[in-house]
Amino acid sequence: MGENNSNGKKQWIRVLSNLSHELRTPLTIVSNYAQLAKEHARRKGKADDYTIDKMRLITSEVERMAMMVDQALDIERIREGKMCYQKVDISLNELIGNIIEVCYPVLNKNRNRLQVNLCKEPLPVSADEQRIRQVLINLINNALSHTRNGEITIGTYSQQNEAVITVQDTGIGMEEWQLETIFDYDGENGYGLYISQAIITDHNGRITANSQPGSGSVFLVYLPITSDIKNETEVK
Repeated sequence: MGENNSNGKKQWIRVLSNLSHELRTPLTIVSNYAQLAKEHARRKGKADDYTIDKMRLITSEVERMAMMVDQALDIERIREGKMCYQKVDISLNELIGNIIEVCYPVLNKNRNRLQVNLCKEPLPVSADEQRIRQVLINLINNALSHTRNGEITIGTYSQQNEAVITVQDTGIGMEEWQLETIFDYDGENGYGLYISQAIITDHNGRITANSQPGSGSVFLVYLPITSDIKNETEVK
């Protein structure tokens, strides 16, 4: 029985890996064509705000779709303890600025308003840039899925030796029992928050959530600040 389970798991991982590889190529092509169409329209002097916004939306959604495919594999990597990180010195505020630029069209869906409150400090941390980007997009997606005609606020600040990222919404909020299992992977909460917690834990940080029904939710990500960082690759 154990051998059959092992073989079944390996086969499932192989299927997911193949799916990720097969989907990434067309998703990349769609994104590239959207970028080319936007630049072509600008050069021809025919680029209107509507066209540019739609092309940016396509690019943003493609990035989200590609990440969703990859995260199916991340679940198995986490369970096997095989998540890989390439940690370098990054500025959280700069990274968040780049993410907002890409995600802005999606953030404005459902008539939501975006507020950005970044502190003046660069907030240097030792982190895998793509993985932290993944966490933030997961938190943004979570806020979007629960908010209509509301406000989503992304902010940063420092406390003692920690950098803090906040993603807050004015959506439907959560009950206390939901908060207790929000980071569990049980088939109901999905896997974005489950993966995000694993990534932040592997970065010697933590992630918490506060919410009240009808009053929205706020997620806080804590990462250690450092100014003496060496590039490294880790497998956990």
